[in-house]
Amino acid sequence: MQSFGEPVRVERHGRKICMSTRFRVPAGMETVRQRLADYFARIDFTPAPGVKGVVMQRGALLRSALRWEPRTLPVRVDAQLHPMDEQTEVVLTLELNRTGHVIVGAELEVLQRELLEAVRFVVEGEANFARLEQLNQRVRERANLAIWLGIAVAIPIFVALFVFVRPLLVEWGVTRATRIVIMSGLSGMVFGATAWLFVKFMMRSAGE
Repeated sequence: MQSFGEPVRVERHGRKICMSTRFRVPAGMETVRQRLADYFARIDFTPAPGVKGVVMQRGALLRSALRWEPRTLPVRVDAQLHPMDEQTEVVLTLELNRTGHVIVGAELEVLQRELLEAVRFVVEGEANFARLEQLNQRVRERANLAIWLGIAVAIPIFVALFVFVRPLLVEWGVTRATRIVIMSGLSGMVFGATAWLFVKFMMRSAGE
């Protein structure tokens, strides 16, 4: 894709990830402001309440925990506009709150692509919205597949734990309630580990 401005910079600040880019466009501030609002509305952003200027938001912490895809992540976009002779300079910043969510490479790639397409839309008046939707869907499908693969691999391990570990606990005199806690904990650890390994491997990249 043709570049119209600076590359997207990615910085981590505690529980937040910030992406930013800067570019100039031969148009007035009102035109640029309207194009930015139109673009981000097309990819499910809404204006941040009680904030002046071009500040848009999308997603929520709870939604991102229940549905693994870039468009559910809690992100906020802030566009600073500066008049420059007959041009407008735009500093576009995206802030991602990753509290309670381990961000993988594929998700970052999609968010970066959204910023780059925003630049293209402001400069040229068009963007590849179909491609953005496809990338978001691909991440969601890979996440779901990774979780199901984790379950498939974990099932025989669960059986092994029940067959070999449970009798040992009974032999050692561990109470039934304690056995349930131990077996549940081991099962959860096995599923979590296997699912995360698949997620980490399958979602290293969005597959541009």
